[in-house]
Amino acid sequence: MAAETEIHARAVADNLVNQGYAIARMESSEWELRKTRRRGDLVVTITITRPTAAPPTGPPPAWGPPTGPPAV
Repeated sequence: MAAETEIHARAVADNLVNQGYAIARMESSEWELRKTRRRGDLVVTITITRPTAAPPTGPPPAWGPPTGPPAV
């Protein structure tokens, strides 16, 4: 599963922990959760695409402060 930020990954991990998963490994950009069952373990890997929550790179949004002559 892919999470865009660490906050999103934490929310997903919290939901999985409530379902019986345990955190097996946590790195800055990838978390692994595991649930042990009789028929074999279930493993979920959460990959964080922007672990530092840095703003996306690219051009700025088209909206911004109004432009034009100053108000009088």
